[in-house]
Amino acid sequence: EVDDFLSGNAEHLKGIVVSGDTSYGEAYGGAGDAIAKQYNVPLLYKVENEGTDEDIAEIKKVIA
Repeated sequence: EVDDFLSGNAEHLKGIVVSGDTSYGEAYGGAGDAIAKQYNVPLLYKVENEGTDEDIAEIKKVIA
């Protein structure tokens, strides 16, 4: 389960990159927001669905 995995590895968690669907409105990327808050780490990037080549380039920049 995701919660068990995150809590068991929290010391390694540095930031969150989340994918979602903007058709969910305010709930878009909500899991990433919740995890970032719960583990006090930054939400680094939200990407729509599988993302674009530009998203991938930006994610590589923020995790470098």
